[in-house]
Amino acid sequence: MRKGKKYPAIPILGLMTYLKERAPTEYAKRFAQLGYVALAFDPRYRGESSGDSMGKVEDAKALVKFLASLSMVDDEQLLDLHYAEEVQKC
Repeated sequence: MRKGKKYPAIPILGLMTYLKERAPTEYAKRFAQLGYVALAFDPRYRGESSGDSMGKVEDAKALVKFLASLSMVDDEQLLDLHYAEEVQKC
């Protein structure tokens, strides 16, 4: 990334049962390779975080606000990625 340049940003939010060390981290790496500021995170009730799932929306809002505050982020190009994984029944 070049100093002074602004980049699009993407917070990566996953399933209720995911951990940032899994698929979200891989997505973040891929988006970074494409020139995005990408950040995967665990909401307050996942991974090493504490709290309950009622805070997921507030956590997502805080993440977007954090990304928008970074000087390298073009706050008019803030995207957001929610993804789901299909479960196959046998």
